[in-house]
Amino acid sequence: MRRAVVGILFAAALWTSLPRMTRLALDAAKFAPLSPEQRLERVFGAYYTSILRIRSQLREEEPVGLSARDMERDNNGVVFANYYLYPRPTRYYESLDVWRSTVLIDPSQPKKLVRMDLSRTPEARLMTYLDVRAEEVAETRVVRDPKPGAAALREFVVPIVLAIDGQPGNSWLTQGVVVSEMDAAATLTFYPSGEAKTFMLRARQPLMLDDAVYAIASRLDIGWLRLTATAPVRAAFWYVNRGLAHAVPLPLFDRIPPLPQRVAGGERLWVLNPADHAVDIVVNGERHVIDAHALASLASAEHNEVAGHGQVLAFSARKENGREIFQWPEGLQ
Repeated sequence: MRRAVVGILFAAALWTSLPRMTRLALDAAKFAPLSPEQRLERVFGAYYTSILRIRSQLREEEPVGLSARDMERDNNGVVFANYYLYPRPTRYYESLDVWRSTVLIDPSQPKKLVRMDLSRTPEARLMTYLDVRAEEVAETRVVRDPKPGAAALREFVVPIVLAIDGQPGNSWLTQGVVVSEMDAAATLTFYPSGEAKTFMLRARQPLMLDDAVYAIASRLDIGWLRLTATAPVRAAFWYVNRGLAHAVPLPLFDRIPPLPQRVAGGERLWVLNPADHAVDIVVNGERHVIDAHALASLASAEHNEVAGHGQVLAFSARKENGREIFQWPEGLQ
């Protein structure tokens, strides 16, 4: 009786597993003439092809970081990358903040990251910190539904823009939106460097700038913007503190207010010179020469007065509970 039961169970198991065993046998026959590399490409597909490409881009002794957008989801790709990139030294970073804090202590840390993000692609990607930062910025907008202002302008100045990362948890950028009622070209020039990029606008389709400085200069920096367009555009820009998820709307200047200017005090006084030549001014009784296209940072008094000839824009900035507060010339608040 026992032998009969065992025989029945074995036959049932064989019957249910036979199709799978047949498929495995056929797969083994297909893999037999392939090299080990070709077998791995057949099994892992685009992922393994991307690992081979990354290996060819790295020296054998070159250290590389491992990064995942979602470790629970992307874990397998990170683990296999660690294995297949050997003998290259690897280190896993839980987040960009962890990478940044580590590099501040030890500048010899890897400058390249192998990034896994299955929400974008099954492939591993060799990226820089700034590449990964740009993707995460686009996914985590602080101003979630940016609306342009009412004024339609062909040219204006955004008085301060930045893309800066401080200590972990501290990160600032400038977010913007630009829209035209007709097809147009809008050129954004980042000063004081003078780098420019032209964006083609489609009628009533907003141009979203998740990080205006990076979109133009592809780096972290601070300065100001001038926008010129072939047709009137409506726009808005925000000074964004990503760490606090806080955004301050910035005024847009289609003309610079005349001197003298009076500005309430802050931690710093900023003076912007939009002209193509240096400007000689007096700030709180002291003479200063502001270079062409410069955004100068000066000591601030409790009450500031800026006088002289030429066109400059003065404003102050301070923090309250970590949030930025700007003071613009009297009459423009």
